[in-house]
Amino acid sequence: EILIAASDGTLGADIRPLVRFSVSVLVNKKGQREHGSAGGGGRFDLDYFIAEHEGEMRAFSYARAAVHQALTNVAAQVAPAGMMPVILGPGWPGILLHEAVGHGLEG
Repeated sequence: EILIAASDGTLGADIRPLVRFSVSVLVNKKGQREHGSAGGGGRFDLDYFIAEHEGEMRAFSYARAAVHQALTNVAAQVAPAGMMPVILGPGWPGILLHEAVGHGLEG
């Protein structure tokens, strides 16, 4: 709830709900554990999460997304590590490099 007081003495009030619904799952396959998460939120009440969305409760769709993410992670191959050549073109790569390294050097 918020209360707004104007300089002329008038008052206004509003109710602004703000909710967040998060799902976190852990999958264990032959000793390898992987995590998945999903969720959403906004300025609405909790009924939003039990309302039907694409044929099922929105909360269940978040749970499905989190499980899918965890199962994808547990089935993924390990990324290669070590020294690798990197080719940067003009434009965005320079900005990303500045954000990743430049601000630390500025500090």
